Amino acid sequence: MANSPASQPMLLENPLDGRATFPLSGEIVIEILRHASPFDVLSMRKTCRFICNVTRMRTVWIKALERVCARHGVFKPTFPLQRMSILDLEYASLGPRRFLKMINSIQGDESPLPYGNRELIFRRRPPLTGAYPCDGFYMATGGRFLLVYGEDDSLSLWDLGYNLRAPMKTYPVATLERSGELAAASQSFDGEGILLVTRQPTTDFEMDNLAVYEVRPTSDGRDSTFVKLAQLGLDGSPTLHDVRITPRVVSIRCGPLFFVWDWRINKGCRWSSSTLFNSPARAMTVLEGTILAYDEGGTVYNWDIPALQHLPILDLAHFPSIENEPKACIRPLVQHPEISVLIRCTASHRQNTEPSLDPILCILHDDDSWNGPPERRTPMSLYSVREMGRGNEDPFIPNTLLLPAGSCDHAFGDRSERFYGAMTSLYRCEDNLVFCADTNDLSVVVTVMSTPLRATLRELSPAMLSRKLLPSDALHGELTTGVQLGFCPVSGRLAYRATDESFYLRDFISAPE
Repeated sequence: MANSPASQPMLLENPLDGRATFPLSGEIVIEILRHASPFDVLSMRKTCRFICNVTRMRTVWIKALERVCARHGVFKPTFPLQRMSILDLEYASLGPRRFLKMINSIQGDESPLPYGNRELIFRRRPPLTGAYPCDGFYMATGGRFLLVYGEDDSLSLWDLGYNLRAPMKTYPVATLERSGELAAASQSFDGEGILLVTRQPTTDFEMDNLAVYEVRPTSDGRDSTFVKLAQLGLDGSPTLHDVRITPRVVSIRCGPLFFVWDWRINKGCRWSSSTLFNSPARAMTVLEGTILAYDEGGTVYNWDIPALQHLPILDLAHFPSIENEPKACIRPLVQHPEISVLIRCTASHRQNTEPSLDPILCILHDDDSWNGPPERRTPMSLYSVREMGRGNEDPFIPNTLLLPAGSCDHAFGDRSERFYGAMTSLYRCEDNLVFCADTNDLSVVVTVMSTPLRATLRELSPAMLSRKLLPSDALHGELTTGVQLGFCPVSGRLAYRATDESFYLRDFISAPE
């Protein structure tokens, strides 16, 4: 490791005659390394002693890990940059490359052996006894922070550690009792907090309401608190088929009715769509300025989020009604009466320091009955999300354009498995897109494909790779329809709930020794 500061000019030796020929400032080399990938930084370490010393400086790897986190949409509090060793910084920066190398090394139906395999028990902090139930969870990108909710109307935030050497905290770093049912969660606009919406139960004198909370975990592991930001009444306790939260708005669907609520300034509106009258629950996805929802036939419709109006009363029944028709639609790749749709998207570029990385949307179609004909496949299509601006003056141009980026007749490449029910978000992993899903043989398969570079209606490249990340015989308990999966290729961490009482965590990337 270099002993002299980077600001002190040093001499670079000429490898031909060994004489010092010209001075080279350490700041110049560090500035060059700022634009190199972590793997390229390691490669430059082999050039000469001076550059080797510079590549072992702490500031080089802090900048490298910051770029990796920005490019891959990692939750900012995941890594305590100032407290990590240089070796920890190097390992974390190379996480995506090491994960891809592991996947490429898997042959056929082999499965990788995880470096860590833990069953998690969510203990209550004394003097309380017992454990928090886990009926569902939200894992922030990076794999460190886990938001757990249960039937006892409690929320708890857990710190799992940023690698295997950083152990999980014994007790939650934040708790919220009598929170109600968790309806939706997402990262905040600045990437420092987790936003969540809960539906709080009724009492004898009060109606149901939706509450917006934020929790901002700290990278140094200190306890945090849930802060209530807003509340919305639910007059008549309507059936909520979908609730989504973004850094700007909360979107709600009650059958054919859409509601949009800007909880920061108490504005909102609602509109009706007969198209989605019989749509299943959880059929809605919200992007920046756009709502996507699909009907029972699998057609995905695109609604602009319109200009919102002031709400004199914060209650769902008092939202002003407007006319709002979908501006575009995407027909399903297959026609079948029992088609189901899953929509997943990468992290928004608004949380990214690289504006060229537009979000990529994945639409996966499947037959609800996986016991159907064996030739049935799981078609998938990709779209590049291009924002045209909210409140576009042209009534024919939607706020968000979905540009076709290829399709394929099977989301698992050349594998024979069928999609079963659970699919993670779509993640960037260097120049690839990655997601995990469970299949009809009760295994978990990871799919890796190249990031599309241009608009196309053609099929995806055959370089698409799917491998079995978790075989069925390694599962603790039986996966059932609706099981949740949490995954992050940067940390190589997979979380899943096999039964109502069992929660497991597997780490496929080792920690430095």
